[in-house]
Amino acid sequence: MKQCLLKNGKFVFFVSLLGIFALLVIASFLVPKENLFAIKFQLRGLGYRVTYNQYDGRWLWQPTGVSVFSRDTRVNNSIFNDLEKMPHLYAIQFHADLRAVNFDFFSYLPKLTHLGFINCTLDISELEKLSKCNLTWLVIDGSDLRESSFLCQHSQNSLTLLTISSCSISDEHLRAIAKFSELRHLDLSENPDVTDVGLLTYLSTIPSLQSLNVNKTGVTENGIEQFRHIRPDVDVRWR
Repeated sequence: MKQCLLKNGKFVFFVSLLGIFALLVIASFLVPKENLFAIKFQLRGLGYRVTYNQYDGRWLWQPTGVSVFSRDTRVNNSIFNDLEKMPHLYAIQFHADLRAVNFDFFSYLPKLTHLGFINCTLDISELEKLSKCNLTWLVIDGSDLRESSFLCQHSQNSLTLLTISSCSISDEHLRAIAKFSELRHLDLSENPDVTDVGLLTYLSTIPSLQSLNVNKTGVTENGIEQFRHIRPDVDVRWR
């Protein structure tokens, strides 16, 4: 009797696993990609969380984008052991302490084109290594970049979107940004040391620029009027 129950229990467990697997496969075909969010797990017990944001094709296990969150634990290089196993990965967004991460590892992700750092603690000297990556989107929000020269390293890069928001940059940094010949979308919001001088001297010369956000900067209404006269083709967000 006991053996029969054990066999039945194993059979039920096996069937349940098959059912769960079948549901996942069906969901991957039926659920829209934009709703496939919040699949979260503790990555190797290291104290940070990875969320799969976007998907390639219809399969849940082929992420093209991930977000890495960490409140108390410093992320280290071991995370790249997992990221390298994702062959379709092209977008990563960090919300974490990255001072223990060697940014050389980003160049080992051949399809990486979109990279974001949101309220991250960074070793700003590591940012210069991003010049080895073929990035088209770069977002940095909430990091102090006053002493960083990494923008100069990207003058020949293929960036089409750049966000440097609340990063304490000034007009002098805009000299390097003006060399980004493919740049279409630029967000410099919440940098009070960005002024009319940088706007008119440097940003007005970016030939491919389509949209510009200088909200909460030192740019004045007069500066905006002059810029719009010079570049009526650019959609400007101010104040």
